[in-house]
Amino acid sequence: MAASLPIFPSFPVHENNAEIRWRKWISRLENLFIGLNIKDSKRQRALLLHYAGEDVNEVFDTLDNTGEDFAAAKHKLTAYFAPKKNTEYEIYKFRQAKQTSDETIDSFHTRLRQLAVNCEFTETSKEVKSQIIQGCHSTRLRRKALREDTTLEGLISSARALELSEKQATEIEQSDKQSANAVRKGVGKRRNGPRFLQTQTDQNVKKKTTCRNCGGDFPHANKCPAFGKSCNSCKKLNHFASVCRSKRMDGTSTFKRKVNKVDNYEHDDARDSSSDDGYVFGLRENTVNKVQKGQPKINVKINNSNVDILIDTGSSINVIDESTFENIKCKPKLSHADTKVFAYGSDKNLKLMGKFHATIETDHKITTAPVYVMKGRYGNLLCYDTSVDLSIVPVISSVADKHEILCNKYSDVFNGIGKLKDEKVKIHIDGSVKPVITTT
Repeated sequence: MAASLPIFPSFPVHENNAEIRWRKWISRLENLFIGLNIKDSKRQRALLLHYAGEDVNEVFDTLDNTGEDFAAAKHKLTAYFAPKKNTEYEIYKFRQAKQTSDETIDSFHTRLRQLAVNCEFTETSKEVKSQIIQGCHSTRLRRKALREDTTLEGLISSARALELSEKQATEIEQSDKQSANAVRKGVGKRRNGPRFLQTQTDQNVKKKTTCRNCGGDFPHANKCPAFGKSCNSCKKLNHFASVCRSKRMDGTSTFKRKVNKVDNYEHDDARDSSSDDGYVFGLRENTVNKVQKGQPKINVKINNSNVDILIDTGSSINVIDESTFENIKCKPKLSHADTKVFAYGSDKNLKLMGKFHATIETDHKITTAPVYVMKGRYGNLLCYDTSVDLSIVPVISSVADKHEILCNKYSDVFNGIGKLKDEKVKIHIDGSVKPVITTT
C-alpha cells in the first residue's frame, strides 16, 4: 500500500523577488527529502516537479538540457529564477538598511543577513557588524561598539541586554508614576490664574492650606479677599501681586497649571479643560434677558454669526444659551463638557448642553476659544481671557511696571495680605443692593 505524500506549498512564479523566494523554497524542499529519507535522485526530481506546481512545470518544459536527475533540474530552474545580479546595487541596498523604531536587534540582524546574500561579501559577519553599528538606533550600543573591540555575536548580545534593560526600566517607571498619581488623585481642584474654580475638599478632613489667590489661610471663612481685585503685576483679576504666578515665568502671563495635584501640565492657552469648574458671575437665575442699565454688552461674531454678548470679567468661561446656539448659521457639533457651571449667588450648577471651539471676532481682532452652550435662556457671556484677547478689556502695562518697581523696592511690606492697625476707615456701601452669598 503506497504512503500518501505530505502537504507542501507550491511555488508562486509570478510574484516579485522570485530569486530569493526560490532559494528559500528549494531549501525547504530539500529539508523535506531529508525528513522523509528520500535519497533517490530521480524520485527527488519527480517530487520537485510535483510540488513546484503547474506554473513551474510550464517553465521547466521550455528549458533545454534539463537532465534526468534532481541536481540538473534544480540547476536549470535556479538559473531561470536568478537572472544576472547587479552586485553593486545589492551592496547599496545593504548599506542603506537602518533599524526601524519598532524593530528588535534580532530582526534587524536577520534582515541584514538576507540583504547580504546577494552582495557576495568575503566576510559577511564583519559587514553585518559594521552595518549594525552604523544603522542601529541605540546611541549607547553604538558608543559601546566603537569603544570596545567586539565580535558580531558579542555586539548582538550587548544589544539584547540593552533592549531588555530599557524595557524593564520603562515598566518600573510607569508603575511608579501610576502609583504616585493614584495616591495624589482627588485631593481637590485648584484655581487657575484669574479664574475662580470651585475647590472640592474632603468634608471629613478640615486641613488648612495657603490660598493661591490671596496668600492667606484656606479655606476662607467668608469670600476670598482677592476676589474682584486686580493684580498689580499682571493686571488680571482675582489674585494679589504677592502670589502672582506670572512673575515666576520671567514676566510673561503664560504659566503652567496643575490639575488634581498630579504631575501632568498643560499650557494656559488650553482653556477648555473639562476638569475645571467655572463661575459665571454675570448670570443670575430668573433674571436672564432682562435689560439692565449700564451692562457692558457688545456685538461679536461667533462662527460668522452676530451675537450680543455681555462682558463678564469675573467669568472663567465663555457662555451662550440654547436659543443663541440655535441661531448660529454654521452650527458646530457639540462635544461633551464635564465642567460644572455656577451662576452668581447660586450653589446649583447650571445644565450644559455641551461645548465647541469657536472663532470669535470683533471689528478689529479675532481669536479662537471654547464656548459652552447653556440649556435654557440664561443670556451670553464673554469671559475675561477672551475679552483680553480681543482687546475689549485693556491691560495698562505702564501702571503695572510702576507698581512692580515699588513692590520690588519695598518687598518687606508687600508680603501676605497686609493689615492696617489703629486706623478708622469708612467703607462706602450702597444700602439698596441686596447682599448675596456664593459658595467657596
